[in-house]
Amino acid sequence: MKAYNVDDLKAVVAKNTAMRRREMIEAENLLKEETDAFIRWRDSLSAIPTINLLQEKANSVRVEELNKCTKKLKANSSLSDREMEAVDRLSRGIVNKLLHGPMAHLRQTEGSDQKKKIDDLNSIFDLNEQGGRRGNRRR
Repeated sequence: MKAYNVDDLKAVVAKNTAMRRREMIEAENLLKEETDAFIRWRDSLSAIPTINLLQEKANSVRVEELNKCTKKLKANSSLSDREMEAVDRLSRGIVNKLLHGPMAHLRQTEGSDQKKKIDDLNSIFDLNEQGGRRGNRRR
C-alpha cells in the first residue's frame, strides 16, 4: 500500500486540470468550426431562389427546344417512344451539367460577395421575374 501526501494530490489535480483545459480548448475549436460551417450553410440559402429560377428557365428553354425538335423528328422519321425518351434524358443531362458549375459556385460564395454573384447571375440569365417572363414571351 502506498501513502499519498498533499503534494501528490496537488500533482494529480494539476494534471487533470491541464487535461481538462486542453479538452476545453479542443471543444471550443470544434464549436467554432461547426458554427462557421453552419453560418456558411445558412448564408448559402439565400442562393436558393436564384438557383430555382435558373433551373426553371433552363428547363423551359430545354422543353421548348425539345418540342421543336420532336415535331421535326417525328415528321421526318419514325422514332420510337423509347428513342424519344432517350433524347429527353439527353437534353436533361446537358442542362444539368451546364447548370452544375454556376449553382455550385453560388452555394460556395459567402456574404456580400454572394449577393453580388446572385445579382450577376440574375442579370446574365435575365432571371428577375419580369425579365424571365418577358424572355419567355419573346420566343
